[in-house]
Amino acid sequence: MKTSKYLLTMFLFTIGITVQAASSRTLLNFQLLGSYSDNIFQNYSPVEDYITTGSFTIIHQTKSKITLYYNGNLNMFSQYTDLYNHNHYIGISNRQSIGDTKNDIYIGGYARFRIDKPVYEIYDNHNYFGFASIKYYLFPTILFRAKNTLGMRTYVNYTDYSYFENVLSLNMSKFFQTRTTLQTGIDYFYKDYIEDQTYSVTSPSGLLTRTYVIDSPKVSQLLASFKIAQSVSNLTAVQAEYLFRNTISGENRFAELDEFYTDEVLFDDHYSYSGQEVSMSIKQFLPFQFIAVLSAYYQEKSYNHRPVYDLEGNELIEAGTRQDYQNGISVQLEKKFSGENIPVLKSLELYMNYLYRVNNSNDRYYDASSGFLSAGIDASF
Repeated sequence: MKTSKYLLTMFLFTIGITVQAASSRTLLNFQLLGSYSDNIFQNYSPVEDYITTGSFTIIHQTKSKITLYYNGNLNMFSQYTDLYNHNHYIGISNRQSIGDTKNDIYIGGYARFRIDKPVYEIYDNHNYFGFASIKYYLFPTILFRAKNTLGMRTYVNYTDYSYFENVLSLNMSKFFQTRTTLQTGIDYFYKDYIEDQTYSVTSPSGLLTRTYVIDSPKVSQLLASFKIAQSVSNLTAVQAEYLFRNTISGENRFAELDEFYTDEVLFDDHYSYSGQEVSMSIKQFLPFQFIAVLSAYYQEKSYNHRPVYDLEGNELIEAGTRQDYQNGISVQLEKKFSGENIPVLKSLELYMNYLYRVNNSNDRYYDASSGFLSAGIDASF
């Protein structure tokens, strides 16, 4: 019943936007992605699975610079079919120029609804967020950006993990005649759990390996970043970035479960750890509108007050808290087609990506490697 209600709401929203398309501009986008992972849960006992992801987006821009959008996507798993889920986003934003047309202020908001099968209803959640941002050139070659986002995420069936969130981002970019860009930023994150009570959560399969819950209603965190990008030529660009994350106060609630899909952030989002990360990438434009991107990263995570266990679920006091050291490398190949050469389409993109990552952890359960291969198509009308 609840699924039908959400889908009907999204359908009516989409129809309402399309009806107005004659007096403004409407963009439709479709994406289809097929993926394979040899370690879907990213733990010490790898199991493989195939994932198919489909996505549809409609963006409607009015003459008064108001943008309405809807995005719906679904994720289907071949072996672990109970992980099937679909998500729906609806949003609105307004852009207004400040003096010079290069300077803008944005305000808006969005809602997101995630729906899972009953066995994984732990992931079902609603999100409601509002934001305000500004893009302002202090000088012709110095760009300042600021954004504040306020909102809440409610887990429908596990309200103990529902929270309010406030994110403030400040960013400065400097552009040089040497085709070099320097960018530095700082982000402040604040997470306040809606409920003070804390409960243990059992695994969707009923096979609980271990559970540990920290009752800490508030978490605050700072993220500092520095990025440098350089165009080596008209066809080659390189980029390097450094991130430093530090938890100022509080602890994240978490539970460690059997068959926990770690790409989701119910218990293991960035509020769970402090650390640093360095990444690099090379982008090469090839003949016939092909693009190749080679990326690599190294990340350190120090989990806040999170004990270490052995594979039987016994706490290893002498090991201290959980420490992860992760590195990965990815290769992506893209092929872009101009809309001028394809009737009806504004753009078409084909892409293939392979990611390999290794996570070295003092908690054996998370000491693992995984490969992820994906190929997809992205079409805009």
